[in-house]
Amino acid sequence: MDEINKEGDDLILVNLEEERYYDKLINLLRNITKDHKKVCYLCLNRPYNDVLIDIQKNSLDVNNFFFIDTLASYYKKQENLNNCIFIDSPRNIEEIKKTIKIVVNKEGCEGLFVDTISSLLLYNEGSFIIRLVHDLKSGIITESKNLKRSFLISLKRDDIPKEDYTNLLKDLSMFSDEVIQYY
Repeated sequence: MDEINKEGDDLILVNLEEERYYDKLINLLRNITKDHKKVCYLCLNRPYNDVLIDIQKNSLDVNNFFFIDTLASYYKKQENLNNCIFIDSPRNIEEIKKTIKIVVNKEGCEGLFVDTISSLLLYNEGSFIIRLVHDLKSGIITESKNLKRSFLISLKRDDIPKEDYTNLLKDLSMFSDEVIQYY
């Protein structure tokens, strides 16, 4: 995954397949944390606790990450932690954008890792997701002094209609500086 570590691309879309998602995701995180001291990790596919366990199990340094969890509070109110902010719902796009901006600036994050942007299709229409990415690209990514690169992870899932997923990928590709098929 050497192309991840090259300089210059602000927004990278990485497409993964479900059967090798976990292994590829860990490999991506390992590569990204080589060049990014602090990464804002947006949890859209799995809650913070599950991601944290995987990161620790794979000997990645938890201190390299600050998490934003959109799932755990969806079911039960959570108290924020030293390294995680809980958002009430993955449907709340405005709160997600606001929180990303706060975390990236306050924590000095050099990377933004969105796991997985396509999961938002379970809660939102594609147009809301595109607006989020547009606002990230035109605002947060370009305005941040620390942020070097952002990664949108896309995952083909059986519970998302194929046409919706394909349309989302096509639209996300327009905003991305690079698209990587990581199978």
